[in-house]
Amino acid sequence: MPTLRDTFSQLSLLANPVLRTVTVASGVNMFGRSAFLTLTVLFATMRIGLPAGTTAIILTIANGVGLVTAAIAGHLADRIPTRSMLTVTMAVEGVALCAVPWAENALALGLVALTFVGANRATYAARSATIAYAFNSGNRAGSRAIVKMANNAAVAIGSSAAAIPVMLDTTGSYRIAFAVAGCATVTAGVICRRLPPITSPARSQLRPAATPTQSRSPFLDLRYLGVTVLSGLLAMQFGVAEVGVPLWITAHTSAPRVLITLAFAINTVLIVILQLPLSRGTDEVTKAAKVTAYAGALMFAACAVYALSAVPVAALAAALLVGAVVCHTLAEIFSSAGTWGLSYELANQSRAGAYQGVFAMGTALGGMGAPIVSALAVSSGVFGWCALGAVFLLAGLGIRALAVIR
Repeated sequence: MPTLRDTFSQLSLLANPVLRTVTVASGVNMFGRSAFLTLTVLFATMRIGLPAGTTAIILTIANGVGLVTAAIAGHLADRIPTRSMLTVTMAVEGVALCAVPWAENALALGLVALTFVGANRATYAARSATIAYAFNSGNRAGSRAIVKMANNAAVAIGSSAAAIPVMLDTTGSYRIAFAVAGCATVTAGVICRRLPPITSPARSQLRPAATPTQSRSPFLDLRYLGVTVLSGLLAMQFGVAEVGVPLWITAHTSAPRVLITLAFAINTVLIVILQLPLSRGTDEVTKAAKVTAYAGALMFAACAVYALSAVPVAALAAALLVGAVVCHTLAEIFSSAGTWGLSYELANQSRAGAYQGVFAMGTALGGMGAPIVSALAVSSGVFGWCALGAVFLLAGLGIRALAVIR
């Protein structure tokens, strides 16, 4: 069992200036992304007057664009310094954020959303490549855990700040909020200029390997592709938390709506406390595969308990929902740690950028499917939740089976 000493030991990774820079920049960037996720749907429905279904379609298409930009960014990360890529992609994100409240129809909002999500997925791939090249295999998962802790703290701050324009409900307040988020995101890109020029050749000095042009494409690595697709299915859990759980609580349970806020608070606190210690050892393939299987089992349990929470007694419904959220959050922690480790350790190290770009496509794929799958699960009730839980369980077990193949 991880100890407090283990946690402080891993926090010593922050002595590395690369990780400090990536962590700060990622946290500031996530502050802006949280504003996009929290406010865009509300702005589209409350200020522009778009149907919720139209907004969902726009975001689904935007995630589809993210599939392409993630792959391109990963490919470029093997050839040009990632600090340049991060500066550019975050600048594009920032401009797109500032433009959101000026969109007056579905087409304009769609173009802005495509630009933001496409740039954001490219940022994710470039950041993953940075960690892949800057750290050895024993420190990558721990580094990603530290970044995730900072990201969750930033999301908590950003989502809380987003309540201000929601309460004021004026176009001006939305424009100010998006402008602040956009400027913060551009600042994150500027912070990345402090990074050294990290590229694939820098990594090859530590581990001689073929050049990117000589080694195999990640699209020909069937095991890696299989792990990527299944990880994308497992990543739908994030969308379930953001879309499915709030819908379920408000429309199908007797629990008070304050449980939506409480669920978010529980998720944030547990991740900040547990992500780092529970990520320990996941740079090793066998351990990473095992904890990913744990994540699938925990998500199955969470979905089953969500289904059971549709009871008429409010106190019982609330207790069941809290239990489900705890299981869900532990699944998120384990799946993040396990898939990070596998994404790095199963990759061809001479093309780590391209491999991380492909893996980011899996995350984008999960983002595309999550809103629709969540809505179907909620509308189907107990059967829908159980079917969804089975998908998560099989995805976790499938990842474990593929990962240990020699």
